[in-house]
Amino acid sequence: MIAPSTLLYIYVENLYHSYFWNFMFSFIGPMWLGLGVSTIADLVLPRMRAVAGAFFILMLSMLGMALGPYLTGEVSDVLIAQGVDDGESIKTALALCTCVLVITIGCLLTACRYLPEEEKNKIEIARSYGEPT
Repeated sequence: MIAPSTLLYIYVENLYHSYFWNFMFSFIGPMWLGLGVSTIADLVLPRMRAVAGAFFILMLSMLGMALGPYLTGEVSDVLIAQGVDDGESIKTALALCTCVLVITIGCLLTACRYLPEEEKNKIEIARSYGEPT
């Protein structure tokens, strides 16, 4: 998925600034992954951790790493068909694909709202499903 910092190195005029922002994104961008995996493992029953982790990796792979580049290419092809220059079309497609982050922000805000309550009740929920605690 393309982050807002990607826009910085898509539209920057200086090549070295582009390298700098690309490095910063590549360095800071993946830091969320460990938090996501640990939160998923913490919220599910112990017997379900492997399935939850596998589902998380499947969704990350299929939605992020597979569907993202494909849809970016499709948007670029649509722009080329409308008469936009090749380089400008891929630049615009990359910028437009950042709109997907609205869904991500919505999911993050929902998690911020419900996660503290789920953390408090996870032992009671586990007992109600028959998990020995």
